[in-house]
Amino acid sequence: MAVVDEHAGNGELVAGTLEVTSGCVILDERGHQRLVMAWPSDLSSWIEESGAIGFDSSTGERLVLQDQYRVSITGTRVAEQASLDWVNAPRPDCVSGGVFLVSDVTDLVIPPEDLAASDGPIGGGLSSATGTEAQLECPTDVEAATEEWYGPAGLTLDGAVAEAFGDLLVGWIGEPFEMESTDEWSSWGLQDDEGNLVAVATVVASNGGWDPSHARYCVIPQPTPPPPPFTLYVSNQSFEDPTVGITITIDDQIVVDEDFEVEGQHNWIAFTPDVDPGDHTLEAVSDKGAEFRVDFTLPAGEPRWAVVDYWFYPDEGPRRFTFNISDEPLAFG
Repeated sequence: MAVVDEHAGNGELVAGTLEVTSGCVILDERGHQRLVMAWPSDLSSWIEESGAIGFDSSTGERLVLQDQYRVSITGTRVAEQASLDWVNAPRPDCVSGGVFLVSDVTDLVIPPEDLAASDGPIGGGLSSATGTEAQLECPTDVEAATEEWYGPAGLTLDGAVAEAFGDLLVGWIGEPFEMESTDEWSSWGLQDDEGNLVAVATVVASNGGWDPSHARYCVIPQPTPPPPPFTLYVSNQSFEDPTVGITITIDDQIVVDEDFEVEGQHNWIAFTPDVDPGDHTLEAVSDKGAEFRVDFTLPAGEPRWAVVDYWFYPDEGPRRFTFNISDEPLAFG
């Protein structure tokens, strides 16, 4: 898991499903973006025996977060991960959609196989007919679907509604509005830009809070955001120079100016400089005297992934850089 020696502000709330391994902890943000979670060192720990994360929430509760748990997390997206004070940096192959610096875990939904027995109602156990009988207004040739959720989790009402709607809350529909409620359940709706009712979600009262129960919605495809047009990885591959300062410019504009640690030679740091399609010149210099220059081309509408590695082995010649560029995401061994 990625660990940092710093704290984030509560600038943003993200929600999704955790994918937990010892090497990567990813939040699948409801299918729209996959974020590497960077955990504060004084609040987090890796639980080896269960393959889980221990986290001290702001409520004082020690949370145990495991694979496939659905969570809501506050914190800050990080544009340049190299600027973080890493205790344990993420593997380069983990970082695809960006890094999120964790501040707090505000909601937690545990899969049913991990739950202890409960006297409260289970979210998916409530009939899908409960709540409003309003008819969805789906576009022509678009079908409606029903999805049931599990619980209980005792979420806030807003948190349970967000969980019940899932990725339908992303941008293109807008904010949910309350349609019909009782002491036992509450139904909420979403409208499209034309005011058509395209989704209804119901939550149920349980465990002193609310559980997501089910959602009926129009199955409207949502576009997948394209990858950044240019991703540049930089790494120090020299045990002789365990720390090296590297400055990289593209067309005389500085895009990288950092110290790079060799660690185990598996420490590639990703950057996403704003580079337009066309012909470009990349130049790299190190504080150890190595210099490098290469021309490359970015085609319009096609992403590219590149890597600059710094090398020095005394019996293999002077300090040097290498450069590779690919039309497919890079995998590092």
